[in-house]
Amino acid sequence: PTATASFTVSDTTVCVGGSLTFTNTSTASSGSPDSVRWTILGGTPSTSNSATTVTPTFNTAGTYVISLIAYKSGNASVAATKSIRVKSLPTVSVTSPAICSGKTAQPVASGATSYTWTGGLSSVSNPVTPALTTTTTYTVTGTKDGCTGTAVSTVTVNATPSISVTSPVICSGQTAQPVASGTSTSYSWTGGLTSVLNPVTPALSTTTTYTVTGTLGTCTNTAVSTVTINPKPTVTVTS
Repeated sequence: PTATASFTVSDTTVCVGGSLTFTNTSTASSGSPDSVRWTILGGTPSTSNSATTVTPTFNTAGTYVISLIAYKSGNASVAATKSIRVKSLPTVSVTSPAICSGKTAQPVASGATSYTWTGGLSSVSNPVTPALTTTTTYTVTGTKDGCTGTAVSTVTVNATPSISVTSPVICSGQTAQPVASGTSTSYSWTGGLTSVLNPVTPALSTTTTYTVTGTLGTCTNTAVSTVTINPKPTVTVTS
């Protein structure tokens, strides 16, 4: 009696780390084959006599040849073979932006042809986050040639400085000295005022506003000082 080796496979391609199922369908001239032997070429050989199915996992990309030999009464069949392709996983990378509290960020992913994100972000390579007030992480899954890889973007949220400023009241023709305060480490002013927390204005004759910008690290905030000008009294006297 002779045996005829044959088998089916669940797919002809698989991604690294995936598995395929090979099912023995061998026949014999009388009854069933006494035993079978599986061999996976191109990777670590795996044999299992008389197994109906084998489900190997493939951890290295490349082309593999799967071979099955059936035996009947000591006679070996001609080997049945099939080739499968194990595809590499894409190497996905992503930026991790730093922003100021209350701003949006735009992490940028690369290394794949399509992307999905956690956190409800759009399925593009460079989605825009909602306005954030705390440091937040997003996981992006990139797909290429049917295989996926992941990367994590950490959006660092830096504090926006607090800032307040006084609004002096002066008489016409006098100078004023608005004073800024808060968590800022440096200050700049409109109107050509000196970049200190308490600059001196020129002599003013009309009510004037100045905007102060406070900076902490890379983040800024603003406040407005209104210098109110009171007119000088007109004094007359008889002689």
